[in-house]
Amino acid sequence: MPPITKIVEAVILPPGLLLVLLAAGLVFGCLKRYRILLWLTAGAILLGYLLSITPVCDLLLRPLEGRYPPLSLAAAQSAHPSAVVVLSGGLVPISPEMKGEASPAPGYLKRLLYAASLARRLGLPLIISGGPVPNTPGTESEAEAGESALFAFGIHPPRVMLEEKSQDTWQNAADIEHEYHPRRVVLVTSAYHMPRAMYAFARNGIEAIPAPTDYKVWRAGYSLVSFFPSADSLLSSAVGIKEWVGLLYYHLMPRG
Repeated sequence: MPPITKIVEAVILPPGLLLVLLAAGLVFGCLKRYRILLWLTAGAILLGYLLSITPVCDLLLRPLEGRYPPLSLAAAQSAHPSAVVVLSGGLVPISPEMKGEASPAPGYLKRLLYAASLARRLGLPLIISGGPVPNTPGTESEAEAGESALFAFGIHPPRVMLEEKSQDTWQNAADIEHEYHPRRVVLVTSAYHMPRAMYAFARNGIEAIPAPTDYKVWRAGYSLVSFFPSADSLLSSAVGIKEWVGLLYYHLMPRG
């Protein structure tokens, strides 16, 4: 059975949200409440279109990605961090080219490569954070898969340490603090995810220097094609909604 959070995500994020609206409309149609059926169906179609076009998904992501500027290497050096931390971002559980082992998803791989580059240039150890993937027994942790991918590409940071228990961003920060007790770190994650990650690390007593990467917002200007629906834009909209909901939850969740 999936965790309750995954069920909630499936319901409130597109395309699940759109299916919920259409299913609700079908129920009202069976009850012969045709006006409500019409409004729900039209709303699902309109919402699906809006969330599937580039300008709208950028509207959701731009404030998140713009919260922190790209890392200044000189500023990071002057702050004297003790490590570079990279947060995992999903796995492909079975990759044929990796002899059936797990491999990092594209966004996670971009985080890894940037973090490894920073660790090498700053001469710092690299902490890779990410636990096992739920409902995939026998699969290595996201942290271990990330380390394996770096080594497979011939990339060897000065020192690699793993945090292999966490299941979400809050646990990333809490478990790193518990295992390694860093005072200040360079934090690498996707730019849209950085606000939530920075909040989690601050609340868990770690001063983080943001090093965003894996930007999603389209910055080359819009054309007519930008207003045609695309699966990529729908996915980016779902990512943006998830981050805004996650930020709200982190600010409202009770503290132990």
